[in-house]
Amino acid sequence: GRTHEVIFGNVLAVRTYCADCDGPALIIEGLLACCSRPVTREPRGQKRECEPIQRRKLPPTKERKRQLAEQGNSCMYCELEFGSVICRGEVSLVLTVHWDHCVPYSYGQNNLTANFVAACQVCNSIKSSKTFPSLDEARSYVIQKRIARGYL
Repeated sequence: GRTHEVIFGNVLAVRTYCADCDGPALIIEGLLACCSRPVTREPRGQKRECEPIQRRKLPPTKERKRQLAEQGNSCMYCELEFGSVICRGEVSLVLTVHWDHCVPYSYGQNNLTANFVAACQVCNSIKSSKTFPSLDEARSYVIQKRIARGYL
């Protein structure tokens, strides 16, 4: 059966088909929720099951200030300081703060403060609506794309 991420309102989960139970089953910590059979397949794609009742918004001002201080006023992905000047060829660019949803808004409509990080406009654009199993994998992907696109 196909294994995929499913989105129920603001909750992201992984689900597959269980042949033993003859129906869909959530995967929790590598086990089928219905019969505890181990599952090793990685999710391939996303599927929205129900819409949340929210709109995209930023974290509250107090939380944005806290997050910026916690991140050292630097991008979560490239770790360059906001306000720094970078070059792409002969063009200079000042890095500004963009608030990135860790689990992209397009998947989970999750505006909870814990789902945001401060990212520069370059990294936020590169990460876009991609999901990653860990921050290290997200950073690695974004940095490789930055280099390939000539951002120094």
